Order: sequence, then C-alpha cells, then structure tokens
Amino acid sequence: RFSDSYSLSENAHHYDGYDEQCGYTSKCYGDDSCPSEDKFSELEKEAFIKAVAELLGNEDKSQSNCYLIGSSEFDYGFFQTKPISGGEDLNVRRTLTTDKFLKALAQKYGKCQLQNLLEGKCRTNMTLSCCNGSEQVSCDPEYSYRSYDGSCNNLKNPSWGRSGRALKHPIAPCFRDVVSKPARSKSGAPLPQNRKLITELADFLQTYGPETSSSLNMFLV
Repeated sequence: RFSDSYSLSENAHHYDGYDEQCGYTSKCYGDDSCPSEDKFSELEKEAFIKAVAELLGNEDKSQSNCYLIGSSEFDYGFFQTKPISGGEDLNVRRTLTTDKFLKALAQKYGKCQLQNLLEGKCRTNMTLSCCNGSEQVSCDPEYSYRSYDGSCNNLKNPSWGRSGRALKHPIAPCFRDVVSKPARSKSGAPLPQNRKLITELADFLQTYGPETSSSLNMFLV
C-alpha cells in the first residue's frame, strides 16, 4: 500500500503565496499573537454543549417517520445501516466539538491569531480535553480489501480517513475566516460549487470522447 509511506505533520502545510492565493488581505508576517489560553476551556465547554445538542437533535430526527424511508419504497433495502459504535460516536462528537470550537475562535479573534494557532506557531499548542486519547485500532496487514468504515486503509496511521474522524489536510485549505467559511474569489463573489464543476467536466468528457479527455487529463495534471 503506497499510502503507508505518507508522512503528514500535525499542522497543515502553508505554502509560499498562501495568503495571496486564498485572497487574504491582512498579512500575518511578523505577527506572533495568539488566542488567549485562558478562554480555551470556556469555549470548549460551550462547543461541547452545542455539539451534544446537535447530535441529540439528529438522533430525534433519525427516529422520526418524516425522515425515514418507507418499507414500500423501492430503495428501502439499500439503507439498512447499523448504528454507529461507541468509539465512532466519540469520534463524531470530538469532530463536531472541534468544529464548533474553531468557529467560536473565529468570531472572537483575528485572522492572524487563528492562523498562528493552526500553523503551530503559538507558544503552547493546546489539545482540547475532548480530543485527548484515541482508540487503538488493530489491523490485519494481510487483508487486501478496504474496510467499510475507512479504518486500516493506512497501516501506519489506521485512524486516518476513518468515519467520524476530522479530515486531515496535508496542505492548508482556504477559508474566509481561516477556519470554516468557504473561500471567495478575489472579486468577492462566491466560488462555483465543486460538485457542479465536476458534473460539468464529466458532461464535457462524455460529449467530446476519449481523445479530448486524454488531452484534458494531461492538462489537469
């Protein structure tokens, strides 16, 4: 498995020209300020409460007939999924708590402070208490198929890509608030939806055939 050789740092890589590419107008060079550590615990508690409330709300919806596929519908048999396990539930709660925590930070602090934190430049890289510890995953190195929940697809890091885990970015993505709000074009207009671009590209390839698609693939690379 070639992916086993991947080595990703704890912090996403911020390449040269990152600020310009993401459309950030404020420059953080020479700014070493960081979010206040005293506020971390308070914000984490608020984020945890919101995460649990959202999960409970989703649980209520999952039991409501309004959101369930009826037994008379043709695709009823395709959605007989099992409930998530305790470990998966914990990972989902951690991910949701972290997401809400970062959004709260984005509302209270400036972009430079957040960027320094996410790039690992702050004096103390704090770990949220809800994220301390991780479930140990046992993998069979001889098993030649991908797992249903995404675990063990990378033997050295079996939790990478697993369901309920936060997405790990090797290269920092662009967000308007450095945390979660989608980036915009330099003109300020929203960027086109990724799925729409993929759909239009697929239609183009289907219309113009394999010769054009081969050239286009080389161009995209």
